[in-house]
Amino acid sequence: CLEVWSSMTHLHGFFCIVRKKRRVVARLVDMVRSFKGEQAKSPESCLIKAPPGSGKSHLVKQLARVSGCRLIAFNLTHLFEPGAIVHCFEMISTTQADTPNNRLLIFVDEVNAKVAGELLYPCFLTVLDEGIYEVSGRAFYLRPAIWIFAGTEFDEEDIPSKAADFNSRLTRGVVSLYPPAEDPEGGAHDLERIYLGALLLKRNFREMEWISEDVLDVFKRMPSGISVRALHDFTRSFCDVRRRSVGGHCIPWRWLESKKIRVSKEDWSESWKRRGGASSVRLVLEDGEN
Repeated sequence: CLEVWSSMTHLHGFFCIVRKKRRVVARLVDMVRSFKGEQAKSPESCLIKAPPGSGKSHLVKQLARVSGCRLIAFNLTHLFEPGAIVHCFEMISTTQADTPNNRLLIFVDEVNAKVAGELLYPCFLTVLDEGIYEVSGRAFYLRPAIWIFAGTEFDEEDIPSKAADFNSRLTRGVVSLYPPAEDPEGGAHDLERIYLGALLLKRNFREMEWISEDVLDVFKRMPSGISVRALHDFTRSFCDVRRRSVGGHCIPWRWLESKKIRVSKEDWSESWKRRGGASSVRLVLEDGEN
């Protein structure tokens, strides 16, 4: 049966089997738990590099939950002009005034996005260094907090200038959830994708108890870089699920084709025919909290 220990799959509520990812999450948990709140003399900060739809927001929510921090989140792509970042700082200031023990986790997503053609890295330099931001020439103070920045599709040309200056201010540096090009943990990535695919199927079809080995094989054959969001959409598209089981006939091949996700369907079909139909396995899944 498909059974993976919950301690390996749900690290503080975040799904990960790959050792490198587990180490990154463990570092982040240590950062948020060790933050001293109102006794802190300086902020803690880091930058997470991860592909779109990889679960960065979910990870940050879990970090806030396990640390008892209040979460406030921003996405820089939602700003219409660079000057609007001041409103974010003002919201942080107001939230800090209402937060007991000053245990605040600030999540800034898409930090490397350009707003009206400008990168906003410089806006955070004095905030991270001195806790100061300016409005109309007047300086305002932010108390120390936990800052977690996230970004995707980094432009290497930005790194020597604004991004490098910004990265140097981060107390915990830059961490990556990207799998390296030559990853010795390739098998772990496959297992993680299979397990997550089965788990998402279980969430979408609560009465499901059995799953065909062909369905698990399709999860294994999917591209290693497929996002959690794409897997979620894929499992929601399964059809003709009945009698508490999911078989090869339920796989939404048209969805895969529409998203241009390549899976060797021919090999799968021939293998299924040779076996005269695939066997099924009983699901034994540890479902973490969202």
